[in-house]
Amino acid sequence: MTTLVEGEAIDRFKSEYQSYHSISKERRRDQLRALTSLCTFAGVDSPVKITSEKYREWLQWLLDEDDKSPQTVKKYGMMVWAFFGWAFDVKLISAETLMEIKRIEFPKAPRYRPRPYSIKEIKGIWPALDKAHPLDGKYLKRWRKGTSRYKRVEHYAQHLQFRAIIRLALDCGLRREEMFNLDLDDMHYDNEYVVVKEGKGEKPREVPFTKAARAACRDWIEFRTELNPSHDRPWLSLTRFGPEGVWLQPMSFRRFAGCLSEDLGKGWQLHRLRHTCATNWLRSGMKLETVQRLLGHSHISQTLGYAELVSEDIQREVERNEDAFAALVA
Repeated sequence: MTTLVEGEAIDRFKSEYQSYHSISKERRRDQLRALTSLCTFAGVDSPVKITSEKYREWLQWLLDEDDKSPQTVKKYGMMVWAFFGWAFDVKLISAETLMEIKRIEFPKAPRYRPRPYSIKEIKGIWPALDKAHPLDGKYLKRWRKGTSRYKRVEHYAQHLQFRAIIRLALDCGLRREEMFNLDLDDMHYDNEYVVVKEGKGEKPREVPFTKAARAACRDWIEFRTELNPSHDRPWLSLTRFGPEGVWLQPMSFRRFAGCLSEDLGKGWQLHRLRHTCATNWLRSGMKLETVQRLLGHSHISQTLGYAELVSEDIQREVERNEDAFAALVA
């Protein structure tokens, strides 16, 4: 489960607003998750520090980067209104801040157009990973014997963890949040499927492993076992790994996933790997309804954008071969 925001303001909000108004358990949870998402995006530890500009950017980010529908973005935005209204009543924020936040319009979705990477681009991600985090086992045996420091194998560990994350997006179409919420059992290489228990809209689903994704998860999980962390969360903060087993918090995982671009260069983005996965499923002949289910889309309209890209591929192929075709039927 995602760790929710904490602190004095949140504790007061729970007791003075949620409990006082007998808010349902589900609604309380959803409000706190929305506030957590907002604080994580803004990089603050309390929602009272949120500015109207950060709130506006967060709404747009939910739509553009976090793959949420306009309806869901509006739902998230209105959920945090309750907190800001209460915060104004108890004088934690100013009337000006409250009015600025409530004046911001919810973003409307442009015509959705996925941006998958090309085959050539995807082939370039693996050399980039090798360069950023060499899979060099030179010190591995010494580290396993306890005669070499962990620092010597840090790049090796980073490589394996990055590869597993990339494959879960590129081969299985998982969203960043879905990866973060996985348990080891959900992504274990002995499974036939990756089990997404906390998908968008709370809809669980199973996504088949590819051979490459299974191998990447196996390599990471087995190495992770050697690190012997004290918890069963799959993702670790490897640059400061210690005997206590530091696991990546929500904000840290978002930044870690963003490090694809920082570490590998060329502007690699996790959600575009998911776009690539969906497009490749359709190009390989998979039915649109199956792709919808594997992606966890609530509505087929969300999946149609990928189908349009494939249709454009066909049109370009026809145009390239038009002269040859015309000669045959002349």
